[in-house]
Amino acid sequence: MGFIETLQNDIKIYKDNWSKIQDKIENAGIIGIWGTGLAAQQVYKDLCAMGYVPAFFADNDQAKWGTLYKNISVISIDDIPNNSLVIICANVKYQIHQQLQRHGIDNYMYIDPEYFQYLPNEQVRDTINSNADKIERVYTILADTESKQVFRNILLHRAVHDLELVWKVYEENQYFDNRIVEHVSGNFVDCGACEGDTLQRFLAQIGRGGGKSELSLLCI
Repeated sequence: MGFIETLQNDIKIYKDNWSKIQDKIENAGIIGIWGTGLAAQQVYKDLCAMGYVPAFFADNDQAKWGTLYKNISVISIDDIPNNSLVIICANVKYQIHQQLQRHGIDNYMYIDPEYFQYLPNEQVRDTINSNADKIERVYTILADTESKQVFRNILLHRAVHDLELVWKVYEENQYFDNRIVEHVSGNFVDCGACEGDTLQRFLAQIGRGGGKSELSLLCI
């Protein structure tokens, strides 16, 4: 079975499992959303459209505790009922799931803000089929198993918007993995720099190599 066929089968499995996601939401005693940003706003909107109004928003920002967001209370993690289903609308790097686990809350899931809008949607599968030769060529070029897995997970995430796929391949040194790229040198452009956290990790990473690299860096 070729890579494209496997990828399309994976997408079909996600579509078939959609009812299980709906059952999990429907059977939840209490539904809450972690986060109060744009992602949380989109998930809130989609949940309400499905007929499920969240009971609370939760956030680590103490300044938000006791306030209202979308006319719903914002609470701390200490106030989350243990029988809640917590839909996490935050980057996996913040490890919200570990905080919930430490508080005895095991019913949670990460949700991409576009997830509820994906299914059913055949456009992604058609796009993959129309670019099958290019995708298959890239997959073949990749030499190691880890790179192939990352490529597969990212493509599948773009199709089904399951953040766990990104979570499984995420690592701190995501752009220059020292197991693959031993020495960094040359000219690099950091496009779309926001807080500069990726740049800070990158500079710390190359500083651990023991030697000096000829490096020019431009941030945009």
